[in-house]
Amino acid sequence: MREGERRPSASRRTWMLGLSLGAIAVFLAAAAFAAHQYLRRLALALTALQEAARLLPLRPGLAEHLIAAAADLLGQPRPSGGLADQIGQLEQIAMSRLAYTTAGWAPAGLSILLAVLLLMVVAVYWVKERAIDRIAEERQLLQKQLLAITGGWGALPSQAGTQAVVEHILRQLREHTAVRSATVFRIDESMRNNAVVAYCQAGLGVPLGHDPIPRLFLHPNFGLLGRALTDNLAVYSGDVGEQGMVVPGVRLARVALYPLRYQETLWGVLALQGEEPGWFARYRDLLDVIVQDISILLVNAKLAAQSRQIAVYQEMARVRSEILANVSHELRTPLGLIKGYVETLLSAPDQLSLGDRQEFLAIVGEETRELEHLIDNLLYMSRLETVGIRLEKDWFDAQEWVAQVLRRILGEARSRVSLEVADHVSLYGDAGQLAHVLDNILQNSLKYSSGPVELTVEQTPQGGQITVRDRGPGVSEEDLPRIFERFYRSMDHAQSEIRGSGLGLSIARRVVEAHGGRIVAANGVPGGLVVSVDLPAPPARADAAEGSPNRHGG
Repeated sequence: MREGERRPSASRRTWMLGLSLGAIAVFLAAAAFAAHQYLRRLALALTALQEAARLLPLRPGLAEHLIAAAADLLGQPRPSGGLADQIGQLEQIAMSRLAYTTAGWAPAGLSILLAVLLLMVVAVYWVKERAIDRIAEERQLLQKQLLAITGGWGALPSQAGTQAVVEHILRQLREHTAVRSATVFRIDESMRNNAVVAYCQAGLGVPLGHDPIPRLFLHPNFGLLGRALTDNLAVYSGDVGEQGMVVPGVRLARVALYPLRYQETLWGVLALQGEEPGWFARYRDLLDVIVQDISILLVNAKLAAQSRQIAVYQEMARVRSEILANVSHELRTPLGLIKGYVETLLSAPDQLSLGDRQEFLAIVGEETRELEHLIDNLLYMSRLETVGIRLEKDWFDAQEWVAQVLRRILGEARSRVSLEVADHVSLYGDAGQLAHVLDNILQNSLKYSSGPVELTVEQTPQGGQITVRDRGPGVSEEDLPRIFERFYRSMDHAQSEIRGSGLGLSIARRVVEAHGGRIVAANGVPGGLVVSVDLPAPPARADAAEGSPNRHGG
């Protein structure tokens, strides 16, 4: 509003200056005309008197007529006396008036000179005011164009990325200026020769070729593109392309190239092509501001991505150190026990009874299975982190699948598992991957409880549900949300004699979520832990789940 209030005042001031100039000009013109008429009358009077003196001896009547005309020109009555005396008196009056007028010309000329100077000052001031008005109008127009081009950022969705924002700016630039096409090129440092590739465009794009531009072509001697990036200045190819080739082999008319650089970071280049001659000079001030905004936007996005990448690398290094620490700890315990019992068996076989040897071998076998299970989980987790989960889904019979999983559990632990699987229950998914899930959940329940473990598999309207319930101590409420985290063990379990890697439930969650399912854990009533896995059925076959007999046994 302040700018809008000031412009009418400037217009009124300009109008007053114009009126003053007109008044001074009228005054000077009137003064010059009056002076001219007065001197002209004096000159005519003197001429008439001179002619009367010449004609007096020859034609007295005509001389008398000229004397009367000279008196009228001087505005004087005819003097008394003879005609010769009248001529002398009138000449004396005319000469005295001429002398007076000449003597008075000095101050009058000074006044006129001052008036002329004043007129010049007012004229200069008026011209300056008009120039200031034009600059203000151009600035106001520039602000309107800038707001029109950049003001629409807020209308974009909050999740819009940097590329969408830049494309929006380029589209607005085409709409509000003479830019016909615009393309943002980035320097891809990940490519072998750091090629320049198209990032986004508006219109048909500036045709610099479909293939990436090698970094070698960015030398300033090879074209305008290299000159713009090297000199860090905007360059223009000319209205007919007379300034040279943009890149080797490509000459374009009316193309402007702007380096996209903020502080010391070079991101790429903006190429603009106009639709009319002279467009670059007309919009250069506006383009300088727009390009600076785009440069800041792109460079900040690049730096933010680099910061996130560094954070990811730091997290990977932390996880790697954590994995090494956990793995070394978990491997050392079973290996130490195996080594101790084997060395005892080898060093004193005759001193041990048959029962001792069988007990030692049983412990070695148990620790070997524990070590094998740990190594399997580590390899499985490594495969998940590197190549992800590849599923081969199909329907499979739940009873046969559960039986195969239980065959992995040896000895007394298998007898503690009670089954409740209805006939003709079928599940949909990767049977092998889900077997790993069930095995990890059962091993976890058998490890942390000494009583029975209940396994239930049932059909649901959404697909299938697997539930494992134990009678152990359960998990504290603060630890319950974290039991599916990798390598996580509660403080109570970490300080107990029960060993664990914290990988089993983490792997189970990854596999179940890859199936589109859900795994949850809750404390049972009156005690123990209940782990439930919900598996969805494919939409096209959900109605056929009840009648799906054995297809794959897992």
